[in-house]
Amino acid sequence: LADRRSLEDRIQPRWVKPISAEEPLSKALALMMEHNIRHLPVVSNADIKMIDVKEIAKQVVWVKSKVIKF
Repeated sequence: LADRRSLEDRIQPRWVKPISAEEPLSKALALMMEHNIRHLPVVSNADIKMIDVKEIAKQVVWVKSKVIKF
């Protein structure tokens, strides 16, 4: 739970305008950081979809496995 919150507290919505699917991922990340959100609405053609931090991380980060010998 967030600081100074309890299970009985009402959820406070965060209103964010959707971005276009044509926008760069950097803009999506900037909006998510600015509004402290993990999901962002995205307009793609006539649909409104949600993108989350995990999906963005998959696209921008390449994790390389490396064996460490001791």
